[in-house]
Order: sequence, then C-alpha cells, then structure tokens
Amino acid sequence: MATLYTRRGGDLYAQWTDSSRSPRRKRHALKTKDRALASRLLERAEAAYRLGTFDPWIDTLDVLDPERPAAPITVSEACDSFLADRADAYAPLTVTNYRSVLNRFTAHVGPSVPLARLTVARLASYALASGTARATQSKRIGVLSALYGWAENAGHVDANLARQVKRPKVRGLAHSVVRKAVSESELEAICDAVRDDHERRMTAEYHRERCPRLWMAAAFRFAFYTGLRASEISRLTWSAVDLDAGTVAITEQKSGGADVLPLSPPALAVLRELAEDSADGYVFRSPWQRKPTRNHRAFGVNLNREFTAYRDSAGIDRPVTFHGLRHGFASHLAAKGKSAWLIQKACRHASVNVSQVYVSLHSDTLRSEGADVFGCPRTRPRLRRPGPRRLKI
Repeated sequence: MATLYTRRGGDLYAQWTDSSRSPRRKRHALKTKDRALASRLLERAEAAYRLGTFDPWIDTLDVLDPERPAAPITVSEACDSFLADRADAYAPLTVTNYRSVLNRFTAHVGPSVPLARLTVARLASYALASGTARATQSKRIGVLSALYGWAENAGHVDANLARQVKRPKVRGLAHSVVRKAVSESELEAICDAVRDDHERRMTAEYHRERCPRLWMAAAFRFAFYTGLRASEISRLTWSAVDLDAGTVAITEQKSGGADVLPLSPPALAVLRELAEDSADGYVFRSPWQRKPTRNHRAFGVNLNREFTAYRDSAGIDRPVTFHGLRHGFASHLAAKGKSAWLIQKACRHASVNVSQVYVSLHSDTLRSEGADVFGCPRTRPRLRRPGPRRLKI
C-alpha cells in the first residue's frame, strides 16, 4: 500500500514498501506541496498498482497520466510571474507601484494560498480596508483586476473576481488639481520660510545646526518653473544642463524614456545662480553632501518632507505637497492661455486628456469671473409674462 511521505521543505512523495523487492522502499516525487492534489495522485497510482498496470520499482508516475494536473499557483507565485511578464510593457515606476500594492495584498491574504481559492469578499477586505483613502482603494482594485486578468488568460483562475469588487466613487481629476496645485504666491511664501530658516541656522551657536538651506528654495522654484517631478529633480546633474542653449536633458522619466526640455527664464536664472558655487555632480544638493551617489527615492521623500514643513512655517493651511509644484506649473501655463497640446509637451503627460483638465479649469474660471465685465449679469434673469391688465373702478 502506498503512503504519502513529506520531505524537508514540504515536498510530497508517494512511497511503496515491499520487503521482497530491492530496494525494500521506493519513493516517487509528486512534484507538489499541495496535500489535496498529492492525495488524488496517490489514489490514482495505488489503483494502477493493484491492477498491475504500474510498477513503482520499474515505471515512473508519468506513465499513469501524461496530462497530470499541475499544482495550483499560489498568490506569491502569481504576483511574481505577473510582474515579470509585464516588466517590459509597463513603465519602471508603474511596476514599482504595482509591486507595492501586490506585496501588501500578499501579506494580507497569505503568500502560499492558491490564487483560485480566494473569494470576492477576501479581495474586498484588502482593497476596501477601513481607514484607506478612496483613491487608494480604487488603485488597489485596478491592480488586482490587472493581476486577475493576467491569471485568467493564463488559465490559473476561471474569472476575474476583482471586477466584482465595487469601486468607490472618487472625485474627478479636476478637483484634485484645484486642491493640490501650488500658486506662485504660495511658492514665494514657502521660499521666504526657507530663507528665514537658513539665516537662523547660519547664526546658530552649535556648528552642527549651521546647515545651509537655500538650495532647497532653489529646488522648489525650479520644480515650479519646469514641472519636474521629485525623482527627476533628484537625478538632475550638471552634465545634463546646457546653460548656453537653455536646456536640460531628462534621462529617466516616469514613462521610462528620455527628453530634452527648454528652460523658461526663471528656471534658467535658478541654474545660473547655482552654477556660480558648483557646476559638477548633482545640481540640487546640500553643500555638506560629499557622496557622489544618492538614494533617489529617499531624496525625493526627504524633499517632500522639508517642503511640507516649510509650508506649515509659511502659514499655508492647504495640504499642498512638493508634487503640487508640478500642478502649479501646468496651471500657470493654462492661466496664460496656453493650449492643452503645449501643456502636454511641457509636462510630458502620457495623454493630452490630462493636460486638457488644466485648460478646462481655467476656461471655467475665466467664464465665471468675466461674465459681468460688460455689464452682463452672471445669471440670466427670469422673465415674467405680462398678465391681463386690471381696470381700476
């Protein structure tokens, strides 16, 4: 009679014992760690052994069923295979964001759980967890839908369960832009806060507190006048800057490509001022920095943290972040009457539809604020129909 044998690591084997045979014990790898599947394979092998169509001392398990079912793919295996398969199709930053969402998903449901055994309720418990912002919930559902779509095409699951999870209502992109865009007056107030902190630090009693800060104000201004992201600000080196031509080369964008951007006069003035002190290595760095390399992700996180602190010091109540400088750049272009096509090229948006949001916002503002320029009321008055005239008696 055959029995299941588990080796170190969880691999399952079928084991036959017969004292009249040599060797006395014979084992065959079932090539799975799933006990339910191993039990079905063992029953099939035991039945063939009793019928005499299979001899474990001579034959292999492959002769029983050439179409032997494979072990179901686990959540961890599915996530790794999905990301590896989509590595070339997605931008590097997209892969990083997907990996972050799927790592949390794997930790929530368990890495060794078969993907096909998960239910809609299980997916919803992760995607719609209480305390999670609606935008994050919608993002999680989108990533899970992509994962299950890939698994369905590969035959690992029967249906895309993530599509059955109801997405929360998220306010439109236009509302997000209005709320997050930094205005030019707010930028000046934040830079003034940086300058005040710099002067205080440079006159501090202890040497460790005398850390220059003006370079941060330069980074804030440059981000506002170019629309560069924090990661692009972090990677910018003087070798990519051409002050004579007034351009910078961006080698690693969100889309993964490269581009050469023309600089506006305010942005070029920022670089010329910085070039007087240093024209090698990274453009935006503290004078105390000595290392030739840096962790760009950590640099971006720290830059946003400092921006938020100076925002609070400047007395700005709106929850704007460093990325709001990029929104401010696009909004400033739209306010000056620039087209969606030009905004797309300047901001390097993947779609002109994103750029059109800024144009639409400022068109609505212009329409509402300029409605009464020529003495026209903003709302059309309601006209009354004349009733029958009454005769005075």
